[in-house]
Amino acid sequence: MTQPGTATPTPANVETSALVDVLDQIGMPNQVVAGAIRAMTPTMNFLGVAACVKFAPLDGGCSATQSPKDDFSAIDALAKPGVVLVMHVDGPAVGAVLGGFMTREYRRRGAAGVVTNSVIRDVTELSTLGLAVCAAGASPINGARRLRVEALQAPLSLPGANGTDVLVRPGDTIVGDADGVVVVPHEHAQDILAAARQVSTVEQAVARDMNGGMPRVQALAANDRFGHLAALREKLLPGR
Repeated sequence: MTQPGTATPTPANVETSALVDVLDQIGMPNQVVAGAIRAMTPTMNFLGVAACVKFAPLDGGCSATQSPKDDFSAIDALAKPGVVLVMHVDGPAVGAVLGGFMTREYRRRGAAGVVTNSVIRDVTELSTLGLAVCAAGASPINGARRLRVEALQAPLSLPGANGTDVLVRPGDTIVGDADGVVVVPHEHAQDILAAARQVSTVEQAVARDMNGGMPRVQALAANDRFGHLAALREKLLPGR
């Protein structure tokens, strides 16, 4: 069992599609982040442990002529190796929560990625820095002039793909690739990730059979992708 706050290895063979198939089969269908939170950088395949950051608007706002009141430096200590920084803004996206300097710092510290329901800036620069970043969009507006860090390592919610918010707790596993972002509860992460790898292995066999000329329906019938999941569902969610 993966303990909260413990970094998880980053195996290349955990695909979000296989992961979501597993979550569906075991009765956990609401773990996919909304597609509006999308890849903003070329470095997209990532897996890590969530560190949660909540932002709120600065009291009274901030004049454009003032220096930033909060440079978000309190976040830096969370950017440990294998961590995905999950950033939530309570309210409209009044300014970017991430830019080039912060991305450099998080990358230097070994973070695996950033996921936010808000906007970022310096997108062209970020694309060269080697850190996976998923956001709801981009804006040149300086968020440090308009936002404050409200809480560190408190649970938060991100909009979900099916309209239901996805709960993210510190220590949950965050997996992302070109298809999207998935949140895996930390207490089940080891079993679910292993099951997803097994699904991917079987799917490779399906693809090989189809490449050899076998029809799709026949290839799927010959390779049971989900047979191992009934026992997992009973183990993790008995009686459901």
